[in-house]
Amino acid sequence: MWKRVKKQRVQGRVARFRVPGGAEPDAARAPDDAMPLAASILWQPIDAAPGQDAELPVFISQRALTAIHDHCAAGHETCFGLLTGRLVRTADTGASYLVVESTIRLPGGTGDDAKAALLEGWVVAQDVVRRTGDRLVGWYRGRWTGDAGLTSAEAGTHTAVFAEPWQVAVAVGSGDLTVGGVFRRSTRSAWAHECLPFYELVDPSSIRPDGSKPTRLRWDNYRTEETALVTSATPPGPAAVPAPAEAALAPAGAPSWRTSSLTPQVLWPDQFGSAEGAKAGEAASSRIRVGRAGRWAAYIVAGVLAVAGLLRLYSAVASPAPPGPAQRTPEADAVTPGARLDRAADTLALAIAAFDLRAQLFASRQMQCPELARGLVLVEERWTAYNGVRKTSGVALDSAGTARDRALYADVDGVERRFERSACPRP
Repeated sequence: MWKRVKKQRVQGRVARFRVPGGAEPDAARAPDDAMPLAASILWQPIDAAPGQDAELPVFISQRALTAIHDHCAAGHETCFGLLTGRLVRTADTGASYLVVESTIRLPGGTGDDAKAALLEGWVVAQDVVRRTGDRLVGWYRGRWTGDAGLTSAEAGTHTAVFAEPWQVAVAVGSGDLTVGGVFRRSTRSAWAHECLPFYELVDPSSIRPDGSKPTRLRWDNYRTEETALVTSATPPGPAAVPAPAEAALAPAGAPSWRTSSLTPQVLWPDQFGSAEGAKAGEAASSRIRVGRAGRWAAYIVAGVLAVAGLLRLYSAVASPAPPGPAQRTPEADAVTPGARLDRAADTLALAIAAFDLRAQLFASRQMQCPELARGLVLVEERWTAYNGVRKTSGVALDSAGTARDRALYADVDGVERRFERSACPRP
């Protein structure tokens, strides 16, 4: 459902996603805020190091995963949206964790421009979260691509708009494979390409007596060591081919998978897409194959397929190459001194624009001093970085560069003056 909202001369449309029959994100919760590990499925990137990003666990509800897929799987156009949820601190240990509970769909029409989509949506969505009591915990993007990482522009937009270190970005790519990733800003230069582990939050009532849990995740670049069953809500695909016992090809020292009472079946990549006109009840629940050895076993048994189809599946599940010098990072996009200076200027301008939006929300009493102060800190950091690049690049500014430099100085000075007028304490 679309709703047009007008706030401080900024117009936009957002759609609030709700699953029929699902609980509202702000429904009454039990007082126990312990991490819901028993009702979750831990997913880790296939090439992730053990214990990666264990400091702040991320839990994503199946409702949110379904909303992202439904929004972005409709076509080949890039889609954007916001994530809402809560940051929880456990009462017993004081440990914190993030819960992504629902989504806010942003309208299309911006193409691949994450800056345009998120800046407008971020302001307009404040009206939604104010009415619902939710909290913006991040954003998502879907694109027809085989790369799960964020682009340089998307990483810069995330840093400018989502200043909290715990806020996340979820990127989904569709193509021959369905890939995805959860990202959070860190001190590492390649953070925008480093997928983080996360927990898929399962409805406790859907857990089977044998302990197996349903899943709605459709990302081929993540793995789990738990028993995970495809839910009946998953669109049916080609007939599943029975796989042999997994233990026969399991390498020495591999973890022993928990077994289900159902016959193990393999899921082809096409099963993660849509299937219109499927008969009701046609999709039988089947286990998601976890670990690379299990997938190879299933594909070997499927040797009766045509050679062309087998080669296509082989390329689809080939192990990803380890990160090397050729891996692209946001910093690798700017290789020349002039390009680095241009990128620093663009990032500074984005931080200034984000502060302007924060100032509008502060003036309308939709934002408090701490949030406004974080915007100021971000502008100051970007201004310092821009001046550092300008001094070390050795690039002689032409008339356009000089005008840009003066305009940025004036804008930063304006940010400082606006913050002083807010009467908020300096950070």
